[in-house]
Amino acid sequence: EVVEERVERPFEKIEREREREKERERERERDRDREREEVRERDRRKPRREEIAPYSKNKRGRKEDEMDPMDPSAYSDAPRGNWSTGLPKRNEAKTGADTTAAGPLFQQRPYPSPGAVLRANAANQIPKE
Repeated sequence: EVVEERVERPFEKIEREREREKERERERERDRDREREEVRERDRRKPRREEIAPYSKNKRGRKEDEMDPMDPSAYSDAPRGNWSTGLPKRNEAKTGADTTAAGPLFQQRPYPSPGAVLRANAANQIPKE
């Protein structure tokens, strides 16, 4: 009976060690990737505390009578609504009257143009001979 013993050569041992080290490195890399993915997933699920506003930003959930601290109408007599609420309409005649006041005193016609005033003054003057 001849028993063949395999003699391990030094370079084979080094090669085997290299393979083991590569495998360990791959395993570490997999663990790192797994950990990164878990962190990403956690970030996707719940926002950070700093990112959450201290008040609700949705306008649908807000009650009509609730005061908005950023709305100028909360502090003045400006009407509440969108940005154009309270602005003069396009087809409204511009008058010299105070449109915020009421009553017959303030319901005046628009001012005449300067040319119309000059023509009226010229027509009222007596022609010189």
